[in-house]
Amino acid sequence: GSVRSVQFSPQGDRIVTRGEDETARLWDWQGRELTKFEGHEVQFSPQGDRILTGSNDGTARLWDLQGRELTKFEGHQGSVRSVQFSPQGDRILTRSYDGTTRIWDLNGNQIAQYEGRGFLNADWSRIAFIQDPNPLLPNPPPGQVVTLWPVDDLDGLIARACEKLQWYLRQSPNVTESDRALCGIVTKSPAD
Repeated sequence: GSVRSVQFSPQGDRIVTRGEDETARLWDWQGRELTKFEGHEVQFSPQGDRILTGSNDGTARLWDLQGRELTKFEGHQGSVRSVQFSPQGDRILTRSYDGTTRIWDLNGNQIAQYEGRGFLNADWSRIAFIQDPNPLLPNPPPGQVVTLWPVDDLDGLIARACEKLQWYLRQSPNVTESDRALCGIVTKSPAD
């Protein structure tokens, strides 16, 4: 198949080509094919030692430069349309035709999931979403909506969730003391 795109490694010593045939190929400067990867979307890690691919089967995969699969990222219900490494190379973003944007750690654990097409700023501290109007809402907006959210690590996500759940955690009879303790809420005074 024909080549759709070419990307240089961060060190500039290799290139990876993306073809129409659901493969990406790694090449040296002499034009020797070093290895082949499954997937139609591809990106080098910032360190240049790994390659990330996205595929029509709804997965993304992390590879070493010898073509060994290191991690498979599963969960999307549609083709992965783009993949991206964080600036430090410790997280990845996937966008899919299923309408979701997801952030993962390098072990394949999903950290966050967002509805809509998400785009991160340079330091991954904020994410902007393009969302189509919800036709089920009364008087939906006339066009697409762009929203901006902070991108948190696990501690930040827990803190934001706890903030939103304060009333429920304090008032619901169905919540256990250990559930409340996750958010630092103590409703019973300790025994003297």
